[in-house]
Amino acid sequence: MKEGCRSRPEQAPGKAERKSHMLEVVFASCTWVGEEHLIKRCHWRCSVLLRQSNPHRAGIFLEVLTELAYERENIPQNWKNVMIDPKDAEILKHLQRDSSMPIEELADKIHLSRNACWRRIKALEEKGVIKARVALLDAGKINLPLTAFIAIKTAQHDPKWLEKFASAVRDIPEIVAVYRTTGDTDYVLQAVMPDIAGYDLLYKRLIARIALSDVSSSFVMEKIKETTALPLNYAN
Repeated sequence: MKEGCRSRPEQAPGKAERKSHMLEVVFASCTWVGEEHLIKRCHWRCSVLLRQSNPHRAGIFLEVLTELAYERENIPQNWKNVMIDPKDAEILKHLQRDSSMPIEELADKIHLSRNACWRRIKALEEKGVIKARVALLDAGKINLPLTAFIAIKTAQHDPKWLEKFASAVRDIPEIVAVYRTTGDTDYVLQAVMPDIAGYDLLYKRLIARIALSDVSSSFVMEKIKETTALPLNYAN
C-alpha cells in the first residue's frame, strides 16, 4: 500500500503509540521538507482540528510539536513561546497542588516520559510561568491566627512619598500583600498577626514611617476559601 493511504487496522493503536509514530514521522520529515515549514504545516493542522471540535487529535499534534521544539535546537525561538497546551496545563495543575511531587510520579499522572515532563517544567520556569516553588505554612500553627485587611487613604501621590510608602510596607514582615486599588481607597494591605495587640503594634510602626490620611481595618472572622492555585482555563 502506498505511503499516506488510509487503512483500518484490526485494533486501533493507543494514544502513546500514535504519538510515538507521529514523532518518528516528524523527525524523519525534517530532513526533506525543512523544520520551519513542517512546524507551520502541523500548527495549521492543529488549528483545523480545533475548529472541527476535535481537541483529542489536536492535542496529539500539539504534543508532537512540543517534543520537536525541545528536541531540535534550530527550531525558531518563537515556537518555544507558544501558548500553554493541555499537557502544560496538567503539569501546572498538579504542581500548584504539590510542588514537591517527584518528577516520576508527575510524569506518570500526565502520561509523559520523565524527560519530556522535565523539559516542559524547565520551559515553564524559563518563560516565567512558574515563578517559584515554595512551602505554604499554616499561619495558625506559627502563632499568626489573625488576618487583617487594612484600607489606606492618602492625599499624597508624588514619587517621593510612593517610594517611602513602598519601603515602609516592604520592611514590615507582617504585611504579606499590598495592592493599589481604584475607588475611595488608595491601597489595601493584607497583614497577619498573633492578636489585636499585634495589630496595634503594626499600626504604630506603619504610621511612624509614613504619613497617611486615613487607616481603617477589617479583621477576618472565618476563611471560607483560601488558595494559591490559579485557574488554568484562560491560559490557552
